[in-house]
Amino acid sequence: MKLGLGSEDHRVFDTENEIIFKELIRNSLEYPTILFLGSGVSARAKYPTWKQLLEYFEDKIQQKDGHETFKLENLDGSLKDKAKEVRLILGDEFKSLLFDRFTDTQRYDVKDFSSEHSYLVNVPGINLYITTNYDVCLERSAFIPEETWYPAKPLEIELLYNSEELIIFHIHGIIDPNDKESLDTVIFDADDYVDIYDPRHILRSFLQQIFRNFQVIFLGFSMADEDIREVIQSVSEANEYLKLYSRDHKMIINQPRNHYIFLSDVEIKKEGENSDVEIDKDEEDSDDEIDKDGEDIEDFLSSNGITRIVYRVTKENYSEVQYITKRLKTNMEEYVQKEDFVSDPLSAILERKNE
Repeated sequence: MKLGLGSEDHRVFDTENEIIFKELIRNSLEYPTILFLGSGVSARAKYPTWKQLLEYFEDKIQQKDGHETFKLENLDGSLKDKAKEVRLILGDEFKSLLFDRFTDTQRYDVKDFSSEHSYLVNVPGINLYITTNYDVCLERSAFIPEETWYPAKPLEIELLYNSEELIIFHIHGIIDPNDKESLDTVIFDADDYVDIYDPRHILRSFLQQIFRNFQVIFLGFSMADEDIREVIQSVSEANEYLKLYSRDHKMIINQPRNHYIFLSDVEIKKEGENSDVEIDKDEEDSDDEIDKDGEDIEDFLSSNGITRIVYRVTKENYSEVQYITKRLKTNMEEYVQKEDFVSDPLSAILERKNE
């Protein structure tokens, strides 16, 4: 069966990455799969990327007396450290400004300007979504009742396998336009990150379980995002756990843990221009450093079981992300209709493990 939506395929993916994309589709319908979504997914819905959010606060600070010359670029440390300084300067205004930035888009009907979320919540075989985004576009697209718009607590992996309901984890908090108290859930600066990504925190343990038991598709991230670097650290820890478990129990674990990440060719070109800063090592602090000793992005990702799929950027409006989400939905629907489609991926895995 031919996969694709026409001539656009070769505009967004070259031949090599189209092959990898088709591999992702096949694997996603054979093994339990999770979509892990970053800010790029919500950009066309008028929500800010992490960089845009900090620039928004920079502008607000410059309007304050005595801070007219404030510049983020003049601050030392990582982006999370800069976010901490921003929060300190704004004080009590911070929460109100954050709430305003994420609720001013609510006056629009999300369906009018973003179809990505609608495609994503209707991808066959996937009902678990993890996101670092604060917005509720996924919930709205899936018509989830507002009373359930809140960061879900990590569940037991067995419950996730058996759940027939759509589950959305906002691991960095959620901003409910109808509830200002939801701002208390937001993870924003260095202090927040140190807490939730501490090895002893339940989130770290949960992410490790996810990466040991599910195939994960990352979309809407850049390798310059500190969010994704924190998460990839959990992937590395999960892989190390599997190696130790296999060695200690003298067994081979057959369940694949291939993960995929969509990255733009713009980012890959930047990597080629300066291979020493692909993972922004100079901006990392000691708590979340990923020091790969000069290893480039591709080697770093592949060493952690993550395959990158590179897409071409032709416009600066995130239309390629929209295209990818449409392909995910459409191509998986095509595979569902095939006779050899595995309707119960977990059962298939268990059968192979028992062989």
